Amino acid sequence: MADSNYITGRPMPAKLISEMNRRGSAGRATSWHVSKKVWIELNSGSSKKYKIAGFEKRTVQDFYDNSDGGGRIVPKPIVNSVSISTTGTNGAMRKATVSFTAYSIDQLKKIQKAYFIPGLSCLVQWGWNIKSSDGSAVKRFPSRTFKSFFDGQKQINDWIEQQENCMDAMFGVISDFNWSFDPGSKSYSCEIVIDSPGKAYISGPVTVANKQGAGCKNKDNEEKGDGSGNWMRVALKDIAEKNMTENKPWKDGSVYLGGTLSMFEDGKEDASWWRRNIGKFFSRGTNHYVTWNWFESTIVSGMSPISPKHDAVKNLGSISDETPLKNWGKKHVWRLDSSKSILKIPKSKPYASSDPWVCLLPGFFHWDNGNAGDYESGWLSGLKNDEGITAAPKVSDGAPEGTMYLGRVLLNTYFLWQTYLDCKTIDEYVMKVAKSVNEVCGDFWNLELVDDPSDPSTMRVVDVNYVPSVDAPEIKIYGNTSARNWGMSTNIPQALRHSIMMATQKASSTGPKNTDEPQGSMLIYAKGITDDMLQKQELDETPNAQEKCTKPDQPKKDAGAPASNPSKSYKAALANLADDRDDETVDEAKGALKNYANRNAPPPEQGGTVIPIGFEGEFDGIGGLTWGMLFKADQVGPVLEGVEYKLQTTQIKHTVSQKDWTTTIETALRI
Repeated sequence: MADSNYITGRPMPAKLISEMNRRGSAGRATSWHVSKKVWIELNSGSSKKYKIAGFEKRTVQDFYDNSDGGGRIVPKPIVNSVSISTTGTNGAMRKATVSFTAYSIDQLKKIQKAYFIPGLSCLVQWGWNIKSSDGSAVKRFPSRTFKSFFDGQKQINDWIEQQENCMDAMFGVISDFNWSFDPGSKSYSCEIVIDSPGKAYISGPVTVANKQGAGCKNKDNEEKGDGSGNWMRVALKDIAEKNMTENKPWKDGSVYLGGTLSMFEDGKEDASWWRRNIGKFFSRGTNHYVTWNWFESTIVSGMSPISPKHDAVKNLGSISDETPLKNWGKKHVWRLDSSKSILKIPKSKPYASSDPWVCLLPGFFHWDNGNAGDYESGWLSGLKNDEGITAAPKVSDGAPEGTMYLGRVLLNTYFLWQTYLDCKTIDEYVMKVAKSVNEVCGDFWNLELVDDPSDPSTMRVVDVNYVPSVDAPEIKIYGNTSARNWGMSTNIPQALRHSIMMATQKASSTGPKNTDEPQGSMLIYAKGITDDMLQKQELDETPNAQEKCTKPDQPKKDAGAPASNPSKSYKAALANLADDRDDETVDEAKGALKNYANRNAPPPEQGGTVIPIGFEGEFDGIGGLTWGMLFKADQVGPVLEGVEYKLQTTQIKHTVSQKDWTTTIETALRI
């Protein structure tokens, strides 16, 4: 059953759709269009609070105070504008820039204590003064103290819905500020930047000191040790490695954390503490694996600060049962939790990770019978099957057909250490790990680091190619509409242009592609349209003259199976990988997987995919919109009839001034 609340594919809420369509059907002469005005309000979590209001002021006291210090009556500080933008490839992280003016040095001193301190929590809200449904007043969200960002965002979202989406707000942390003085007007122009808390913290350095007191060995001859050194070393060596026992799953209560696997392999080229376990060239080595869930909780979220006033991690509604975070009683202010992120994979074997030095996929091990096939794989001698690994939860159990859960992927600790050495920030580290996993698992996914719209302190790694099969409601664009302008545009990255142009002229939707690059559903988009000269293209799979080897080397086992049987070739490559992990067998497995996927329906194309062609529209300001929402727009979409599509929000921008509030929606087309 499809999850209508999944992060990358939530139907746009019915009440929000109803509000947008009601505004359009009301016509331009109604009181809504004639009488509505904008208000803005800014408040921080500082112990020295100083609320700054925007417009809709009604009394003299609303406008002036005597805070000049010299007895001069001056205007109260006023918010001039708010700009809400989204950052990241898919607009999944919010950022607010708030501009306001102060009129005395006394006001500026109060503002400095309330807003000019990076790291303070801050709430900016804005909206219309009346509702479109009945003209009643829109109520501002009352000032209050939250238990967590999750608690605050939930209350804010509920309030926005109660106000019929005629207001919106952003709750985050102050990350930047500036101010300047104008002698002519004797005023101070001020500006602050508010970031989502997850983004603000995860951009920090990855090289942090350890927590101390881990109680694990840090030298071979020590009985206890103090876990000294960098936290990454402590986590991987002193915690993960020391807690793993051969042939036994490593668990925290009911939560599986990792295990070991012994295999024939090239010696790892480093002088680190792995050498004593791995051995020398072409020897059997013991590899340690941890789940993605453990990696992002202990290694990544473990670097998050704690606050005595914040709610405990285990009490947050956004925490999954499959991550160690669920047992954490500490009060971490942000976390990374991708335990339930869904990735598309082939629906049946053969399929496996192409490099056990990077990761393994429980349920899709490269030595499994369905992968190694009927070949003399040699894995009984090349691999020492370990219950600590085979007992791991299968990546696809409980997931929708043709998908798996990222949180169950097993990561090689050597790979995690080597990747860490090449990174400076936490987000860089997380994404390098994610992209390497994607590469050895078929390069099927478009992994991005995103904010959870329901909990701005929680970051997730998601495959933006995956969207559950859910209905998409329709916004009325033509006729009476709340859209001020709209259209379609492309935003095709340079790296994808070749793939997309090739895809529109592919020979067929079922045969081989005409490039090894992902093509998505561009052929469907261009259904029935062909170029007179460039149509029906296919990938050239036969050698030209002088491209054949005259004395070919003896191939390993059946790795030389003809291209006409890509499944057989792929199984042979996985058998060779099980026999001995070296650069050659890894490269062979990667190539065979790509060829096999090329001949079949690649996972990114199962259930539809994203095309970088989208609808853009500017609307009367409306609240409650987040990235990932799905909808349709009448008379907008593929120009060809009979093509089923959805529009997915990728960028939501709010521009609020003294006179107006507009909301701009940018989307990608899903076919």
